[in-house]
Parts: sequence; C-alpha cells; structure tokens
Amino acid sequence: MDNLLLYLLKVSAGTSLLYLCYLLLFRKDTFYLRNRIFLILILLLPVFFPALKIQVETTPIITSGEIPSETFTFSDSYPLTTVISPVKPIDYNRLFTLLYFTVAAVLLLRVIISLISTYRIIRKGTINSNRFPKVVISGDRLPPFSFFPYAVIPAEDYKSANY
Repeated sequence: MDNLLLYLLKVSAGTSLLYLCYLLLFRKDTFYLRNRIFLILILLLPVFFPALKIQVETTPIITSGEIPSETFTFSDSYPLTTVISPVKPIDYNRLFTLLYFTVAAVLLLRVIISLISTYRIIRKGTINSNRFPKVVISGDRLPPFSFFPYAVIPAEDYKSANY
C-alpha cells in the first residue's frame, strides 16, 4: 500500500509541475499542434517519472532504548506502578490512500453525471442536419456547444442565425 500511495503522489506531483510549466510558458502559444502534443505528454510522462531514482544520503536517527517501567512507592503499604500502554499511531498511508480514492471517485461520478446530462440535452433536441457535424437544435437556453459528432445550438440562436 505504501508503494501505491508513493507512486500516486509522484504522478500527481509530476502532472502538476508539467501543467504549471504549460500554463507559464505555452498557454498563449498559437502553435496548436505543439500545445496538443505537450498536453498529451503532460498526462503520459508522469507515469514514468517514478522509475527515476534519485539518491539521497541520510543519517540514521539514534533513539534511546526501551523505556523502563518503574515502581514508585509513597509508603510501604501502597505500591504505585506506572503502566506504559502502546499508543497506536495514525496510519497516514492508509488515510491518504483513502482520501485519494475518495476524491477520484467523486470526480469520476461528476464526469459521469455531466456525460448523462449532455446526452439528455442531445436526445431531447431535434437533429437538423444529419451529416457531420450533426446539428442539434435544443429548446433549452444554454450556450452553444459541441460534443463529438454533435453541435448543439439553442433554438433562439438558431432562428436568429446568431451561432
């Protein structure tokens, strides 16, 4: 589980770093083919980043040995002993993995809901032109958009030829 979490963190960091470079350097570039290639590489390259090994030298931390349990007595008749119970540490790897997959599931659910709503808008509209792109006239008031072979245009904009 540690390896999976570390891999996902490295991929996320690499993607974020490359996208930041894109935003700073290539966002306003008009060479669209180069931008598309760079954006595709932003998604593919971080998958291979974790294979790169960077050596880091560390010094070992020396910890003290066992904590002795002592018996304290205030009087001869009442011995008082201290009991050291082990404290369970928080498993951060499991917590971060659970958080990562929860966010991924929420985002996936959001994409699925968006696709379903887009499909409903297309299905509810009337197809005006059956050749590519298929022009769908929608009765809903929304901005014009395209979705794969469909170009969805609101009825008001289509009638006024303002699309």
